[in-house]
Amino acid sequence: MFCQPHKKGITRDFLLFLIITVLGFIIIVMVINIFMNRANPEMTESVCRASVLARAKAVFEIKVKGVDVTTVSLLPITCKTQENIKLSGSEDQIMEQISYMSARCWWMFLNGEYKNVFDEHAFFSGKRCFRCYIFTIKEKGIEIKPDELINHMYENNYIDDGEEGVSYLKYIQSYKGDGAVMMREELELKDGDSYVISFVSPDNTFWGKLKDSLFIKMQFWKSGTQKEEEIEMIEMNRILIEQLNALDDKTGEECLTLESI
Repeated sequence: MFCQPHKKGITRDFLLFLIITVLGFIIIVMVINIFMNRANPEMTESVCRASVLARAKAVFEIKVKGVDVTTVSLLPITCKTQENIKLSGSEDQIMEQISYMSARCWWMFLNGEYKNVFDEHAFFSGKRCFRCYIFTIKEKGIEIKPDELINHMYENNYIDDGEEGVSYLKYIQSYKGDGAVMMREELELKDGDSYVISFVSPDNTFWGKLKDSLFIKMQFWKSGTQKEEEIEMIEMNRILIEQLNALDDKTGEECLTLESI
């Protein structure tokens, strides 16, 4: 004999399963955060990368009449902003440290291969940026301009494979995912100020894509090629290096300094 399951029983069981799942996630996050507070920087970075990968893979798709509307990430990102980093040494040594942290931030967020690692909704989203490192320069008289840092990233390798190697800049731009290193032209890295290295994700929401592309297309004084390049740029993940107290004002991004996101 075939028995039809009671709908109220199914709903009650589903809600119970959902509550247990959410509580399980909360406990896991709490344990991971306690562990990360005691872990060394390298372990903290590895845990961050693992959580980003798990989040990117564990995605629930919401469809309306068979059409994808949005996706919901089922797992949290357990990344921790590393603060109070003090850089010392010569100008080249300081540029090397900044380049290395930039590459590590890119590595933690899966080399830019996924464009929606944050919790973005279908139409609006404000959480698209995470601060990986906050640092200051201890040495007096250091003044590093953006083009000097970019040249250092271009000329020095992040990966030495015994052959040509992979430079810091190439690693971020094209080693796996497409990306870019962004700095204001007038930015100067020097002692006395705090700076932040952040991972910025493109705005993949409906409104974000429409707003950005329309703004670029309306710039009639630019050539079609320039517009295409700019649209391609805003659709990339990026590493952003900026003065800490100017970050949100200069970029318009809601960049979060959190224990986890």
